[in-house]
Amino acid sequence: MRNGGAELKRFEFSLRAVHEFRELRRENAEREFSEAMNELARARTTLEKLECQRRASTNDYLTLLESGELDAGLMASHIAFIDSLRRREGNARSSILEIEAKAKKMRERLTEALRDTETTAKLRERQLEQHQNDVAKNEQKILDEMAVVASSRRRNSKT
Repeated sequence: MRNGGAELKRFEFSLRAVHEFRELRRENAEREFSEAMNELARARTTLEKLECQRRASTNDYLTLLESGELDAGLMASHIAFIDSLRRREGNARSSILEIEAKAKKMRERLTEALRDTETTAKLRERQLEQHQNDVAKNEQKILDEMAVVASSRRRNSKT
């Protein structure tokens, strides 16, 4: 838009595409981190269930052992089941460690993406502020020119 010879431009962020890409990267990092944390919570719940099941099975075994109602076959099956629960607990713990490492990487990616997005957002704010200052200067320039023209007309009309 032209007004009195001065150009008034609409604000356009020069790094808009970069900022939008960084926003997308941040959103993906947030989603991936959230998924990793959900996976970690599920793995921990699984481990807790296995530990409870092993404790209950161990208590059942001890109760049967104390009662004297335990024959060799039943004893072997209880011991094998408890051992399988221990192995599954070990696997669950290993899985938790892997997921924790994955979640840590996702947290680092998220932190980096947040920092990058914040940087371009601050640059946008600075550019917008500079644009608003430029617009204000142009508007003042137009007003000054209009005042000079009006003053000239008044002088010319008096003579």
